[in-house]
Amino acid sequence: LPSFIRENFGAETSALPVTASRYQTAAQAAFALNSATLVTLVPKLIAEAAEWPSLEKAGVAKKEIPGAGWPELIKPVLFVHDQRYSQTPAFPNASCKELGVLKTRRWDLPAREVHVWRCDPAVEISGSS
Repeated sequence: LPSFIRENFGAETSALPVTASRYQTAAQAAFALNSATLVTLVPKLIAEAAEWPSLEKAGVAKKEIPGAGWPELIKPVLFVHDQRYSQTPAFPNASCKELGVLKTRRWDLPAREVHVWRCDPAVEISGSS
């Protein structure tokens, strides 16, 4: 995964935080990236956000009040999902584009597909880092 991102989309893109909407996908991405970049799960509910202290560092705003704008993106991120889940990024204030698909095989059989998206907030919030 890190080589695929770096070789296909450049060093700047490979330095972006990585987000996922499924725990297993986030865990697998974190393992594959081996601390090369920040990886976090984007919880489905605002109430679960407290369990993920790295959300804001990863580019997702923490909100105290539930609302239709969750999850709010505050800086560019990569979003990953595999072929088991067709869930695309769901950041209401962002523009997301699929960059590519990493396909792995076992012998002659398809084994896994990891879809890599780049999401940019409609307006980057100043002071976010």
